Amino acid sequence: MTDLVFLVQGHFGKAFLETFGPERHTPEIRPSEIPCWLCMKCPPACPSGALRPVAAMKEANMGKAVIFKDRCLNWIESGTMCMTCYDRCPLRGEGMVLDMGYVPAVGESCVGCGMCEYVCPKNAVAVVPDVQKKGGKA
Repeated sequence: MTDLVFLVQGHFGKAFLETFGPERHTPEIRPSEIPCWLCMKCPPACPSGALRPVAAMKEANMGKAVIFKDRCLNWIESGTMCMTCYDRCPLRGEGMVLDMGYVPAVGESCVGCGMCEYVCPKNAVAVVPDVQKKGGKA
């Protein structure tokens, strides 16, 4: 978890991240517990209107996945080839892509649904807010 804290603090600052969730009355997704399934049912059902409707899964823009190579089976010379995150990505081939044809990597179209974090057997993936995708607004 220290990798994620360092990454998050380096990019966004701890205070910025602590302002999400119940304290700020904003939606919060904890992918390690349950990911967003990109079913698109939440925005129309949201009583406060905090979730904006989108026309397609590719427009969800909740964050961006990060792969920690020091934990990922494909990078630590374990002899194990793992494609769990790629196989389970709802935007497979766009959100999660294959680098060099066989190593999962985060693609430009990652929307931060957290499915990869949820299914990773080594906790080598985490989703962080992607401020740049949101035009600098959180």
